[in-house]
Amino acid sequence: MRHNKVLGLAIASALALGASSSFGGELTIKYVSRQDTTPGNCNPVAAGPAILASEVFFSGGDPVIFNTSTCNPDQDNLDGATAGVDGPAPHNNPEVDPGTYNDGFFYAIYNFDSDTFDTLPFLVDFTLSNAAQFGNISLTSGTGLDFVAHPSGSHSGVVKNSGGGAGDSSVTFYVTPATGVGNNFRVNQDVLFLRFSMKNLGVLKSPDAEIKMTAKVYGDIGGGRPFDLPAPTETVATSARATRVELDSSSGSVQIDVAQGNKLFAGISGTDAFISTTKAKLGSVTISGNNPSPLNVDGTPWNFKKHATATGILTVTDAPLSASADPGRIFLDLNGNNTYDSTATPPADILGTIKADQTTAEWNLTTSQLGDLYGIKANIVLEVDGANAIEEQSDAAKATLVINYGGDNIDRFNRDLIHIKRNGVICSIYNVPAPGAMDVGNIRITNTSGTDGVEVSGSLRDKNGEPIFTNKLLVEKMGPNETKHITTDPTVTSADSIQLDGIEKDPTWTTNHSNESWKGRAVLTINSNSSSLEIYGLVRNKAGGPLTNMSVGATGNGCD
Repeated sequence: MRHNKVLGLAIASALALGASSSFGGELTIKYVSRQDTTPGNCNPVAAGPAILASEVFFSGGDPVIFNTSTCNPDQDNLDGATAGVDGPAPHNNPEVDPGTYNDGFFYAIYNFDSDTFDTLPFLVDFTLSNAAQFGNISLTSGTGLDFVAHPSGSHSGVVKNSGGGAGDSSVTFYVTPATGVGNNFRVNQDVLFLRFSMKNLGVLKSPDAEIKMTAKVYGDIGGGRPFDLPAPTETVATSARATRVELDSSSGSVQIDVAQGNKLFAGISGTDAFISTTKAKLGSVTISGNNPSPLNVDGTPWNFKKHATATGILTVTDAPLSASADPGRIFLDLNGNNTYDSTATPPADILGTIKADQTTAEWNLTTSQLGDLYGIKANIVLEVDGANAIEEQSDAAKATLVINYGGDNIDRFNRDLIHIKRNGVICSIYNVPAPGAMDVGNIRITNTSGTDGVEVSGSLRDKNGEPIFTNKLLVEKMGPNETKHITTDPTVTSADSIQLDGIEKDPTWTTNHSNESWKGRAVLTINSNSSSLEIYGLVRNKAGGPLTNMSVGATGNGCD
């Protein structure tokens, strides 16, 4: 009903004043960019649409977009006009008093065609799509270099609200042009600025969604002849994911060094995974943004620190954490130096909590820590203490990152990390009988892998610890699932048996003992380039009798 009354006034005015025969215009959307976050500053007004971070809407609620921050946009950038141009010109907006506008707003700019009505009243509707609503709204008009703000300006009667507004998806204005060249609104030279913020934008939760605006100008040219111009439509805002998460495994190789009692790492210096004998990189976490960065609710580039409800949980499982007691640890290296630093500002490295199973570590990430991680690559660094054995796991370590934006709105990312394996096996078997003893030792070695060409070496020392032979090749080549026997019985001659006393002895032993066999009991330490060996020791009296398991008490990761 209100629109009908206004149209009645428009028709009456048209009949009284007369009118031209053509009318039209174009719609442009711009917004103030806050790429420069210095208080009081902002970058030039950017042409729309604004790309908003879809994460802004994950936590629900009804955020009002671009309605909070302040700075002084340069009015020249709203329409391309040049500051200081004196006198009216078609589509040449005024230079605005910097105090007139605050940023955090969109601008719908309706430019009227130069061949238009000078005297006809008309209506203009601005309508948002996808149920979006206006948050804060005002409409202004201007002439030459003189800017008129409504409804508080000195020419508030020129443009009046006729329906809708804040909280609605559309707003209608009644525009009364006037003749002359003074401070009156002139349709053939001026523009309308609709300055607004938006809310009810749940559709932007999905990436690539959009909010459009349609501007419709209509009225009556008199004599009951309505005009209804083609309504230009432009996109005001689109949505895009602001965060991209990459969980990566380290490249290269790092191994548990069996020669160091499984207490240290082995690898090639300078490679990705191997940092040092006490540090290894399992993988990395990268939380990055798109380019250009989607915007937050205040027009600044997205960052977790602007989104107070976001939290994260990073979990690493199946990791060899048994030797990570203090000073060993597992941490996110934010500074890129592979050294844990809890005091760096900004940002501090983030220490993981090692669970009781000694294979799981967890990070409960705050909003601030997510903000610290945003835009960098953080290595997952495992540091061992060098005193306790590192336990090889059967599977590769795995990382899971869950980011919770509030409620049920979460992102989950999974990735296998590096698998740190032993660089071989080692097994020390005690109580190995001498060839002249009353009992015989038999040591069984089985290649449990499907790998061919497995080598087995060994070192033997007597009961006093004196080396008999050191790192001598016992088996040159073992096939998949093949078993070899090492015996101390000189009478055994089978092809799969190896005479322990027949291994070449060290020169020092030969000199000191005339190349004789050892006396009493000895200790045999076996190692291999394969991590898939089973080693089992038995002893039996030469005269016969039951077998005794001499593997009991054997030490090393290859002892069965």
